[in-house]
Amino acid sequence: MRTLIMDSLADARFGFVLVLLMALLAGCAEDQTVSTCGVPCQSKSNVGNPGGAKLAFDEAIHFDTDSSSPRADDKPVVARVAALLAAHPDARVVIEGHADERGTREYNLALGQRRAIAYRSALIAAGVSADRIIDTVSYGKERPVATGHDEAAWAQNRRALAVVQ
Repeated sequence: MRTLIMDSLADARFGFVLVLLMALLAGCAEDQTVSTCGVPCQSKSNVGNPGGAKLAFDEAIHFDTDSSSPRADDKPVVARVAALLAAHPDARVVIEGHADERGTREYNLALGQRRAIAYRSALIAAGVSADRIIDTVSYGKERPVATGHDEAAWAQNRRALAVVQ
């Protein structure tokens, strides 16, 4: 009798742990993403797509050192983001500007803001309505994508990107 009770308790604990593990795994599931126009996507923000799919851009435009003028080779990126926004009329974005690690915090925050404004202007020139762009923000050198201390890393960090809200 005692063995039967012990086996029942062990089974109950195993079942509880199994249910708990399944709930934990379900909470870690990734949301579906939508990719159109060749723009790589990652899960970021819901923009009201059917089925709860999320829209995100994984491309940034880049800048030369101490410049807030987008590089000419990034015009296709601007065009793809503008086309994706046109295909998703409910999407709204915030433009983030970034700088490399060189320079003071204050200088890089101001430079990042000028870069965000330049990207905003480029999107508007590409046909995106100004009311689709919620805000421009600068993170200066605070959020690098590359952590190296050389020209290759700095070039990756001199960027602006559109983040779907």
